[in-house]
Amino acid sequence: ENEHVLSALGLAEYYLGNTFRDQGDRALARTHMERYSEISENLAQRDPTNATYGVEVTYSFYNLATLHLDEGEPGLALPLLDEVMRHWQTFHGRYTEAARIAADFHPVDVQLEIADVHSLRGDAEMAGLEWNAARRSYELELEAYRSLLESDPRNAPLQLRVIQAEN
Repeated sequence: ENEHVLSALGLAEYYLGNTFRDQGDRALARTHMERYSEISENLAQRDPTNATYGVEVTYSFYNLATLHLDEGEPGLALPLLDEVMRHWQTFHGRYTEAARIAADFHPVDVQLEIADVHSLRGDAEMAGLEWNAARRSYELELEAYRSLLESDPRNAPLQLRVIQAEN
């Protein structure tokens, strides 16, 4: 199977999944997001050095976690979010430059993604009534945004994220 065709098929599954999710058909959304995830993982296994494929795996897990939260299944979302965090930390630590080049990601983008995972994890923990864990996740989200803001204090969108995370 041609990697370019598989990649295009994966993106088509992603867009179909999002379309069905937006229309409220969670079953079809999940089916397509699971296919997107399978294709992304297949591509990443074929070429583990390809940062774009790694990013797609990460996004597929994030989207599946979001679907689980939409369906009231925070316990199923949390293990996926653990994987998402592991992937982003790997990119931040080891593949930041490769990710930036291959996936047009800047190290700041990866740090923003990590902050977003902390936020979604906090949402999942709140839904599962894990109050202390949720508070810690939201604190980590805020720490990540504040750290980024220190390096770019005039960044208005980042200032807004800090304000939102504080509330």
